[in-house]
Formats: sequence, C-alpha cells, structure tokens
Amino acid sequence: MLQTSIRQQVFITLFISLFLISCGTAKKITSSDDGKIEIAILQMNDVYEISGVDGGKIGDLSRVATVYKELKQENPQTMMVLAGDFLNPSLVGTMRYEGERIRGRQMIEVLNAMGLDMVAFGNHEFDISEADLQKRINESKFEWLATNIQQVCGNKEYPFYREVNGKKQFLPESKVMNFTDADGTPLRLGVFSAVINSNPVDFVHYYNADSMVNLTLQDLKPKSDVIIGLTHLSMEEDMALAQKYQSVPLIMGGHEHDHMYHNVGKSIVAKADANAKTVYIHRLTYNTKSGATKVTSELKVIDEEIKRDEATAAIVDKWKKVLEDQVKEIVDDPYEIVYTADEALDGRESSMRHRQTNMGSIFAAAFLNSSVKGAEAAIFNSGSVRIDDQLSGAIMAIDIFRALPFGGSVYDIEMKGSLLKGVLRFSEKEKGKGAFLQTSGITGSNGDWMVNGQKIDDDRIYKIAITDFLLRGLDIPFLTEKNEGIMSIDKPVSANDLRSDLRKAIIAYMKKQK
Repeated sequence: MLQTSIRQQVFITLFISLFLISCGTAKKITSSDDGKIEIAILQMNDVYEISGVDGGKIGDLSRVATVYKELKQENPQTMMVLAGDFLNPSLVGTMRYEGERIRGRQMIEVLNAMGLDMVAFGNHEFDISEADLQKRINESKFEWLATNIQQVCGNKEYPFYREVNGKKQFLPESKVMNFTDADGTPLRLGVFSAVINSNPVDFVHYYNADSMVNLTLQDLKPKSDVIIGLTHLSMEEDMALAQKYQSVPLIMGGHEHDHMYHNVGKSIVAKADANAKTVYIHRLTYNTKSGATKVTSELKVIDEEIKRDEATAAIVDKWKKVLEDQVKEIVDDPYEIVYTADEALDGRESSMRHRQTNMGSIFAAAFLNSSVKGAEAAIFNSGSVRIDDQLSGAIMAIDIFRALPFGGSVYDIEMKGSLLKGVLRFSEKEKGKGAFLQTSGITGSNGDWMVNGQKIDDDRIYKIAITDFLLRGLDIPFLTEKNEGIMSIDKPVSANDLRSDLRKAIIAYMKKQK
C-alpha cells in the first residue's frame, strides 16, 4: 500500500511538473506576441470574362488564382474578394449548355475553384432572372454580402438566401472575419457592403446605402477591431462614405471599370480594372496595443508573365471551348483581328445610354452598309450593347460578340417621317436607358432632326436599317411591324445575307475599314 502511494505521489509530481512546463511554454509564446498583425486582401471588381482579353494577353482568372496562391504562401492571413458585377454581362453567359442558358454558371464554377472568400452584389447581378440568380447563389461556396438590399416576395421584403439541402440560409448584411497570425495576434475584421440602384428590378428592394452602412457600422463596431467596405457604388458615392466614416480605413469598390485610388482623409477608396486586367493587393496592418491601422496597396497587372494555375485553367478552358464552338457556328475564326481602334471604342453604359458614341456610330454604320434596299439611315437601341467597357487596339471578331451577345438580325424597312420623328423623340426621353438610340445618317435633336443633312419630312417615306429587336416594341412600345407608319419590311432569308446576324454585318464592315 505504501509503495503504491509513493508511486502515486511521484506520478502526480511529474504530472504537475509537466503541466507547469507546458503552461510556461504557452506563456512564453503568448509573451512573444508583438501585438501587430498583417493581413493581405486581393481585390477584383467587374469581372465578366473568365479568360484573357486583348487577345488573351491581359486578365484570365487562372492567372489571378496563381497570384492568390502566392500571396497565401507569403502570408496565410490572406483573403480574396470581388466587389460586384460578375454574373452578367458575359458572352458565354448567353450561350446554351446542358439544355439551358449558362447565365453566370461558368463564373461561379471558376470562382469556387479559385477559393474566393467574399463578394458584394453588383447591379448587373440582377440582369439575369430571379430564378437564375438563386441557382448561382446556391452553387457558390463563397460569402455574399447584402447590406442595403432585400428580396421582394409579394408585398414584403426578405433577406436573400442560399438554399442548402432544402433549407434557406439567409445571406448576411455584414461579416466578421477572424484572423490570427503565427505569434498569436488576433484580428476581427468587419466587412460591410452596398450596391448602386442603377438598373432596378422588381424582385429587389434597395435601401439607402448611406443609411444602411451607418446602421451596419453600429452593429459591427462592438465585435470588430477594424471595419472595411466591399461596395459596388459610383466613385462619388464611395468617396462620400469614406469622408463620412473616417474610422473605415479601406473601401474596395466596383462599378467603374478603370483602376482608381483615392485618399479621402484617413480612408482609402480603391477600384481595379474590369475583367481582372489588374487586381489590387491591400496589406492591412493592425496594432492591438495602439489600435492603429495602416493600409498599403499595390496595383498588380495580370498579364502573360503570370503562369496560369492548372486547376483553375482547366475550368476556364472548358467554358472557353463551349463559347468558341458556338461562335464558330456564325464566324470561321473567332480570334481574327477585324479592326484596329487607335481610339478606344466606347461601349460603356454610362456613355452609350446618354449620347452617341464612336462604338455606336461604327455599329450603326455597319447596319447601314449591310442594307440591300439602299437604306438612308440606321438605328438601334443602345441597350443591345452589353459589354459595358471600351475596346481598343486590335479588335477580334469575338470582341464584337462580347459587345452584342444576344445577336439578332438587321431589317430594311420603309417608314413615314412622322413615325421616325416619334421614334427619335421617344429616344431622347429615354436618355439614360437602353431605349436611347445609336444612329447613322441622322443628326439633330429636340425635334429638329435631319437625315443626310435634310430636315425630316413627316410625309416622306424613309428607308431605314433597323435591328429586329427594336422592331418588336420592347424598348419603344409603338415601334412594331403593325404600326401604320411602317410601309414595308425586308428581312434576311439566307445565312449568306450579312443582315442575318448583326455581328456578321459589323465584322464585315470593320474589315473594310482596317
């Protein structure tokens, strides 16, 4: 009995000694904590193309995946975010695959493979149907922030959600990300979002961005060390938020397509180039003792010097082949250079839906050129151009498909001058919307319009080249084939007719101008 007791005492003594040693070791690690932590954030925004643009030389999400992996190796406390606009517009998104329109499925698959952490909604996410958007949310493995929007169901609003195994998981208004570095320094990073109400749809209720950010900050402050923004607003709106909420050191924004970086007092607003031509890498350092936060940012060009990540590249190439196969049904070589633009062709919505642009002019001139009935002028709705970007340098055939993903035909019609004036009047009223017209052969404004330098005569019959979409009455309700002002319509009946696909008409015209 005595021997057993001694053995027990020895065991207890050894156990206590080991426990104290281990505690001492833990305490030593804790005491080495320098109170500082650095995290890295890779920011993208407005990404519509998963593969490279400009002939494949710039962009490509498989290259971004490589950059992200390298950042993670350098600092495991790294996250990747996308500041809205990625499901639409996209040429491949308009194609069919496995019996249905792709509509952003390709983007979700690639972003999942890249290990994306978080997205903000962009205004173009709502271009696809509510049902398709729900499919994309369900398929995603990353977080969506919905600070100032809710889903409209009947006459009520509810949070957007992800459906998992038949159950709804509501998307958060904000998120707290927890980081801990190698020496044990913690960081609670709060993130809020906001999306611009630039093309509202019936199934989304938009709350005032500033008001919701204000409320969200109050909620985040007690549980966050640092709070940053991931937004899809205009630069003016982002800078106003930065000015008002100086405790927010960084707002990573989208919506504009050219890289921008502004210091607003103690805050920073950053936006990268669209289509991952560039990404921002932000390094945020937080001092737990002083509460000080420092942000340094690097704009990184995504180009051919960056090796493609093999796993992501396989998915990118899969969808690229789906796209190429369907484009080849219309043109032989999707990557043929058809035009060289010394001045960038402006297809941005903010331009095309407000004024005549050089892209609009060359497209309308192409429709006029394709006429088989001697058209005097051409018109098309600016909303048919969905690239929301500029094309410069060597322009390939596939770029025209990117600009006009829905295609369509060109018709030759004869219409009365009174109807033509009514159409132009309606276009001016719809400035800022897709019904605003781009034209060729027509000048003037405010009722004082001319065709080829001659004032439009109400009673004269004019020969006009027009897209089939515009003649459906979808943008201009009274402009249909049944309108009494339409005297005749000549439609293409053969695939050899350039008018059979308006993109063929543009490509043929551009090749003449090279």
